[in-house]
Amino acid sequence: MTPPFFISTDGGTTWSIFGTLFNNDKSAAWKVDGSAVLVATMIGMPNFGPINTHSAFTQLDTYVGSNRNDQPWIRTGPADHVYVAFNDLGQFGPGKGKTASVDVSDIGGMSYNTVSIDSVGGSAPGVEQDDPAVRVAVNGSRVYAVFDRWTGTVESRLDTNGNLLEGRFNSQLVVVRSDDGGNDQFKKLGGGNGVTAATHNGVFSVTQNTVLTVGQERIAGGDLAIAVDPNNADHVVVAYTDAPGANGAGVIQLVVTESFDGGETWTQKFTTSSDPIRPARRGRTSERRHWAVLQQLSPATDRLSQHLLATIDDFATTRDVTLGSESNSTPTRIFDPYLGDFFELTGIGNKNLKRHSRN
Repeated sequence: MTPPFFISTDGGTTWSIFGTLFNNDKSAAWKVDGSAVLVATMIGMPNFGPINTHSAFTQLDTYVGSNRNDQPWIRTGPADHVYVAFNDLGQFGPGKGKTASVDVSDIGGMSYNTVSIDSVGGSAPGVEQDDPAVRVAVNGSRVYAVFDRWTGTVESRLDTNGNLLEGRFNSQLVVVRSDDGGNDQFKKLGGGNGVTAATHNGVFSVTQNTVLTVGQERIAGGDLAIAVDPNNADHVVVAYTDAPGANGAGVIQLVVTESFDGGETWTQKFTTSSDPIRPARRGRTSERRHWAVLQQLSPATDRLSQHLLATIDDFATTRDVTLGSESNSTPTRIFDPYLGDFFELTGIGNKNLKRHSRN
């Protein structure tokens, strides 16, 4: 696929096509000094493949690794540091499963050192891997990464070839931390093994219109976000998906958990309704205030809606603003993903920009 990238030079009032890059997965981030936009792309679907780093549309590096890389997520730091979190499916399988990974560069993305941030490995039978989403957040030389480790199967459905169609998994939400730009291998929490910020039921589905999807849109590992306070490197927030209840309950919730001590301890701050309204695809920014973007499906009306969830008092109260609403049934899905596997939300001061990224 060769989708366009858009640019605005008037605060989002008008947009034009900036250029195109062949890719199947992508994310983008400004350099800390604002001098350039870096883009990480993955090519090679459906068998996954290498990850390319671009400065605008000039290619800087190609990371091959196992050549089975998925869902690159790029962030930048000072002193020309670049971080690309990804899922290394070359580590899939029994006795392995340590697929959550971060590429670290201190020369602007020209080359990388790879860190496997899962010291244990996902071990859910038949899906020996971590959830596809691996995310990073940066404040100076402090770098956090978060991933979901699947440890057991709650329920699953396979195709005739034994491939996973959808399921719920016992999951550990794991946060790791580096205090020197990734050079310490993200070993600063939990004696080097990271901290489990929550245990929950993770979701994965490549189907449509089931109780484990957002209508025609799959839930395929994009439902995870992390943000660090730009004014306090010890203050970090994670948003993730939980799917509680009995098999077939169809409850998929957005949960927010927060740490004020650098990720050592965590407190759950917010959970969406337990009614059968399924939220997903969220991004977050964090200062004193917090915002989340999510996609919901109302099974009763078969309508999708996009929401901006905001709080100015650390989730003591929240405001839910509906950004848009549309039918789930029209148009009919002709490819996956139908809407996009994740939203991304960034903020500068009191101004916010939402970008919809497609997996």
